[in-house]
Amino acid sequence: MSKPSPLVDFRLALTVSYNPNDTDPAALQSNLAGLVDYAVETGQLTGDTAAEVEDYKCQVERADALRELDPSDVEAFLSDQVESGALSIECLISTMVRFGFEDPAKFAGEMAERMGVGRE
Repeated sequence: MSKPSPLVDFRLALTVSYNPNDTDPAALQSNLAGLVDYAVETGQLTGDTAAEVEDYKCQVERADALRELDPSDVEAFLSDQVESGALSIECLISTMVRFGFEDPAKFAGEMAERMGVGRE
């Protein structure tokens, strides 16, 4: 009896900038999720190999905040939060560790929300 191979994990990041031409963004989002499901179901992620997809997770989120955030603005915002006492250094450290393991779009979205970027 052979020992099972250890699983290997990969993360594919795809950012798509659409000109929606009056198309509902939710439909575009759904199309992207469907594309991933189709690729898994038709074996396109393994190609002509003996590999098998054991599990996968797909999240399609708006990434507009990535375009709107400037790293120096985020740095200045966090510095101001620490200096004003609104954010303790201990909290900053744990928050940065959490953000370090998140998807960049999720981080950008949360920071944009905290900073009020993109609000009308």
